[in-house]
Amino acid sequence: MWRTVVIVAVSAMVVLAANDNIAPFFLTLARSAQFKETILAEKLIDLDSDGQFEKVIKTKRKGSLSVRVYKLLAARDTLHSELWGQYDLPASEEGFIYYKTAITNLAFADLNQDGRLEIIVSFFDREARKSTYHALAWDSVQGILKRLKEE
Repeated sequence: MWRTVVIVAVSAMVVLAANDNIAPFFLTLARSAQFKETILAEKLIDLDSDGQFEKVIKTKRKGSLSVRVYKLLAARDTLHSELWGQYDLPASEEGFIYYKTAITNLAFADLNQDGRLEIIVSFFDREARKSTYHALAWDSVQGILKRLKEE
């Protein structure tokens, strides 16, 4: 059985090489593996209390996590999204917290009492070797998603 698989794989490489397609094929394979991203959590929520929902997504990609916020825009009976902000958590793995009687990996609360919800993202910090969280807020002046300072 394994011999058949090897023969088929080698035959495919010979055909691709003969057509000068082997390098692009393996380059495409390597790029797709490098950029593979998994959505861990997704939530529609009004972060800035303007009456419109934003989409918050927590993703995992090869040893790091990211949180992205998208502004939802409606135009001519269609809904599309525009990236509003992103916060990267390098050297991190998925983590969970106990929040409001539930275990979650993404929570929302008005921590600094400014009338806007902050994003609480849990993760395992591989460098510090501990589970922790960051509280993230949209900074409208700088136009970025940033971490709230711990008090």
